Order: sequence, then structure tokens, then C-alpha cells
Amino acid sequence: MNLQFSETDTRPPGIAEWEELLIRLEIAPRALRIAVEEAPDTPALRSLLRELMAAEALRIAQMDAMIHDAPVPNTADVPHADGDADAEGLAIEFARLRARLFARAQRRGIDVWEWEGRAEDGSTVSAYQLLLGAMRQDAALLAAARTAARGGVA
Repeated sequence: MNLQFSETDTRPPGIAEWEELLIRLEIAPRALRIAVEEAPDTPALRSLLRELMAAEALRIAQMDAMIHDAPVPNTADVPHADGDADAEGLAIEFARLRARLFARAQRRGIDVWEWEGRAEDGSTVSAYQLLLGAMRQDAALLAAARTAARGGVA
């Protein structure tokens, strides 16, 4: 089965795409940790992981806003990550954040794909688009970590 994901769609085409998206979101932290373990611990890789954590914290805040029918924020407090944390520690912290986001989406069933939030600028974002953005960012960081593991630059 070739599932299609479109960032312009506010809802998945069907339950198969929704379930596939949730599976990808759930397994991404494990794949990332493996890639990070194999990559050299560089400042560039740690920076990418911190960016991923900041984006994940924002997605959690945005999902929470959707849950409570509040305006969707453009910024969020980034969880404290030890300034001396190595890449593996940051990957573990990201996994904790992802578990929080995943719990918000998974435990509420398919009704979540109906959730939308309105930003201060008047634009709207759906839960599907939010989670799809997470999946895309996961893929980009995973590719960067794998490149670093092969001796390239993250």
C-alpha cells in the first residue's frame, strides 16, 4: 500500500493514513536514537537535536491549545536541556517530548484529526498538519544523523 501524505490537506484521506502517521511518529525517536548512537557527537548534531526539541515543545503547546479551543501559539517554552548534554542525552529528551505529543493524539482516537486551531494571524492548522510536520522534521533530522554517522556533516 502506498500511503500519501499531503501538507495542504487538513485531514488525512482515511484511517489508514492516520494510523500510518501515528506509527511513524511513535517509532521516530527510536530510529533517531540509533542514528545518534552511530554518529559522532558534534556541536552541529546537538544543535539540530535542540531545534527538534524546540519544535516538539511548540507542537505540544499547539496541540494543547487545540484541545482547549485556545489560540494556537507561535512560540513555546523549550524544556530545559542541560547545556552540556551530549547528543544521546538530547535524543532521549526528545523521545520524552514525543511521548507527550503522541499521547495527546493517540489516546483520543480518530477524533483528533478533526481538531483545528487558529493562530493569532488568523491562519488555521489542523492536528493532522501539525503531526505531519513532525513526521517531515523527523525524517530530515534522521537523514542528517545518518549522514553524520557515515562521516558527513550533520
